[in-house]
Amino acid sequence: MNSFGGSRLRRAAAVVLSCALAVTVAGCTIEGSAKPIDPNAAIDVNALDSGNYKTKPPNEGLGTVKSDSQGKLWEAKRLANYVINPVQVDDSLTRFVQPTFPIRDAAALSNGFGAVFTKATGAPAFKYNMDFGFIAGRASETSTTDNKNSSSLLIGVFVFPDDAAAKGAADEFLAAHKAPDPLIDPNKVPDTKPVSLPDYPDARALYTEDNTDKKPVISVFYPKGRYVIYQWVEGRKALPDLVTTAQTTLSKELPLLDQFKPTPNDKLKDIPLDTDNMLVRTLPADEPDSHQSAVYDQRGGIHFQTNSKIAEDNFAKAGVDRVSPGAASVYRAKDDQSAQQLLGLFYDELKSAYKPIASPDGLPAVRCYKLSDTKQAYAQFWCLGSRGRYAFEVTSSQMNDVYQKAAAEIKILVNNE
Repeated sequence: MNSFGGSRLRRAAAVVLSCALAVTVAGCTIEGSAKPIDPNAAIDVNALDSGNYKTKPPNEGLGTVKSDSQGKLWEAKRLANYVINPVQVDDSLTRFVQPTFPIRDAAALSNGFGAVFTKATGAPAFKYNMDFGFIAGRASETSTTDNKNSSSLLIGVFVFPDDAAAKGAADEFLAAHKAPDPLIDPNKVPDTKPVSLPDYPDARALYTEDNTDKKPVISVFYPKGRYVIYQWVEGRKALPDLVTTAQTTLSKELPLLDQFKPTPNDKLKDIPLDTDNMLVRTLPADEPDSHQSAVYDQRGGIHFQTNSKIAEDNFAKAGVDRVSPGAASVYRAKDDQSAQQLLGLFYDELKSAYKPIASPDGLPAVRCYKLSDTKQAYAQFWCLGSRGRYAFEVTSSQMNDVYQKAAAEIKILVNNE
């Protein structure tokens, strides 16, 4: 299930549901019936009601990025595939939290909902001309019921023009976190103390307590080439335990980051907008968020799932190798049967939270559900389906709209067969 609401990829505490209560090899079984429905049967797409949703890409295809700014955003999205998920450091950190998003430029580091830093602590990103980055956040499940005793971990990678800029930024990020912050209290010097990471002597780190629950926190800024690897390690733990978490993160992130090859600035406009024709198979969002209009691999896609441990297992079982978020979220599985299997795994994750409703007209193999507890703030309606090796989900607060989204996504998939 995904962790974003509405048209976003994976909603924070929302779910992805299956093509039925039971998924068979032959297709999706309607509840109360033993007769399977083949999701790949011929469909009269002209008879489907897709409202005003766009179901055809431009005749010339999507092409390449249109500007250097867009190119850096696409690089930030690609970087997601080379940032480890916090659950790989601590398997109790399964719950999606903000900030988790591609960072398109220095301004995005400290602007808007879920910003990584304040304007004061993020100022070094401007001074040293940060190109782009990615941040991934996770917390323990107890963060929803016992936040005072929960744990969380943010892992970020910030890309700078060169090694010297990265080192300068790391030094000044640390200094900014030790100085008074106008947003919090312009006259108060934070109570911090330096922290060393024995295995990583070049790490810049400090210890403090968070402003709300007074939980211990260490902030880490580790320059590596033109990158700064950032961590926020928080939990009701002894300092040596927090240091162990930070060192484990670096031991896992550094080898992965070595595989990332940034596109040279003079080649940014050569970056293709699409990968493996996933975007042309995905219902586009009218006003995409920074993480949308992207194609992620398995690791990158897991960053946007509600429960990263479950998602990791589900993706592995179904052989998911591409994830594309838009007004629909599309998952490329190993084969047709695996796409149907994935929907069943999605349903199993939160089947107690939803009740089935009728399928859209003309799409009996698409299964739709309504949230049982209408007091919850999540999108009320979910529809899931598959076509070939592509599984998809759509959500909405309105039933007719979710039906139209499902119809539009089916049209797109059929038209790309």
